[in-house]
Amino acid sequence: MLESASFAYFVEHRLPLPRLQVELRTDAGRFVARVDVLWERSRLVGECDGRLKYAVADDLYREKRREDEIRALGYGVIRWGMADLRSPALAVRIRRLLT
Repeated sequence: MLESASFAYFVEHRLPLPRLQVELRTDAGRFVARVDVLWERSRLVGECDGRLKYAVADDLYREKRREDEIRALGYGVIRWGMADLRSPALAVRIRRLLT
């Protein structure tokens, strides 16, 4: 639901449309992550984070390590939740990162 709402938000705010559910791999082909959205040209990954995604501290730590690996591949990362989709501020942040 959050991913669908995010896509509608991108359309509403006339943001470039990203690819959805993209696998990222190292040059050697090792799987790193499947990301929610990817703006390839800007090397920007977007992650939709629901409140229940990190039920325990280990979940948060694993996600931090995952994000570190994504950044090591040369991608920027932006995260948002449902509340962010109620404000144009997210669109401003995304636009800034896409340029």
